[in-house]
Amino acid sequence: MLNPNTRVGDFVKVDDKDSPYYGMVGRIIQYNPPYLILDIYGKKVSIEEKALSLVARSGTKSHDRYKEIEDDKSTKRLVKEDYDDLINMAIDIKDWKWARELEERKRAARK
Repeated sequence: MLNPNTRVGDFVKVDDKDSPYYGMVGRIIQYNPPYLILDIYGKKVSIEEKALSLVARSGTKSHDRYKEIEDDKSTKRLVKEDYDDLINMAIDIKDWKWARELEERKRAARK
């Protein structure tokens, strides 16, 4: 469960073992209790508030570190292995649309 003062921009971890995103950390991009919209690896995901725990509040050193990691991933040019890892993750969570999109992006990056 989240703190009542949790806000957009904070980083949270998915604690629901039944969720395909279990254990992943995402940044809150929209807060509409009881659901939050998170950015997890560039994908917008809606997850129930009670399934999340706060890992880094905006304005803290830990938040700055998570933000740095997120920025590195978004600005880094993906290589074949990065696409393969993301495609495998999409398949694991049964998000076929995302898997196809990643496959298309992988092909386009080769050109």
